[in-house]
Amino acid sequence: MRLKDEPERLLIRNSSRIRLVLGVFLVAAAGFLGLAAAHLWGNGTLRGWWVQVGFGVFGVLAAAAGVWVFRRATGFTLVLDRVRDTVTLRRRDFFRSTVEQYPAKAIVEVRVTKEREGKADPVYRVELVLDAGSVVPLPPCDAHDREVCMHAADRLWAALGLPRA
Repeated sequence: MRLKDEPERLLIRNSSRIRLVLGVFLVAAAGFLGLAAAHLWGNGTLRGWWVQVGFGVFGVLAAAAGVWVFRRATGFTLVLDRVRDTVTLRRRDFFRSTVEQYPAKAIVEVRVTKEREGKADPVYRVELVLDAGSVVPLPPCDAHDREVCMHAADRLWAALGLPRA
């Protein structure tokens, strides 16, 4: 997670570029396996239909894994514009991007929550609580790191002029 505090705005950005790189690698591997299965790669030296089927199956699995990794490669950008007194949240993944904008005065609390799925390590996220009572959850922080989320929440508390929870 990267924070950039400027006089006119506070920028918090979180992206998972390593997942994008892994997805590209998997899709490229699927392409090579597909060529091998089609006898177009390797000068036709592959023997037996079962070898071609094996390459084809592994190619399909690699392509599916690559698409799955791309789909999960999410990121977000939160911009607190001090001039316009707005908070803009842009969420993106490989296939779409959404933008939400809130008046800065509508945010009454910034909190860090902990989530746990089963026996996995806890995942921390920053949440914005609006004056209407609704909660705007940000995507989880990097590497299950509570300190990263707390640092981002501290910056938001200070920039919004909120009392620390």
